[in-house]
Amino acid sequence: MSEAHGTSKPIPEGRPIVPSLGRVINALNLVSSNADIEQIELELRKDPALSLRLFQYIHSAGFGLATPVRTYRQAVMVVGYKPLYRWLSLLLISANREPEKMELGFHAAVRGRFMEDLGREQLERSSPDDLFVTGVFSLVDRIFDHPMHLLLGTMTLPEDICDALLSRAGPYGPLLRLAEALEQDDAGEAERLGDELLLDPKSIGAAHKAATEWVAQLGIGT
Repeated sequence: MSEAHGTSKPIPEGRPIVPSLGRVINALNLVSSNADIEQIELELRKDPALSLRLFQYIHSAGFGLATPVRTYRQAVMVVGYKPLYRWLSLLLISANREPEKMELGFHAAVRGRFMEDLGREQLERSSPDDLFVTGVFSLVDRIFDHPMHLLLGTMTLPEDICDALLSRAGPYGPLLRLAEALEQDDAGEAERLGDELLLDPKSIGAAHKAATEWVAQLGIGT
């Protein structure tokens, strides 16, 4: 799988620089397992495209750094493990630049942001980061045309996330199904799930609108 996305052919002028799918997944697994910075640094060094994207991210206006970051260790320390995992997750779903796959990446990111915002207080024992990752990864099988269970076999993810991704079950399943119902304009199913989750329809609509605007600002899917 990684070989298909990790070739070393020159990138045509004007096309986005796309990191290897395998390298992104390896980096995700290292970060999720709280590996030493040295191990993460070594993995990042293996993919020039991934390295370039990371340093572009670090030096974007959002960080407002007074001095440039020059080493991988500095980059990981500046970003932090959880934000780095979220960034890698978004990078993963935007790796396939085919128009149809880019649209799927947009929807996946909206799902993640929506679930994170709406579930922050709805599911007291859940982590907003887990909800974000659940939504973002919910379309990776369609983005990469690969069975979900095989893709999950390459990743280190909590059981609750896997339950939601594989069968829409567990504590995160209803929120994921709600995100899907809104995406498909299934008002009846969205209302049913909202009632099940004891969520106000106005809150649901506002959260989905805010999530869509947030992803549009990131430029995912464009």
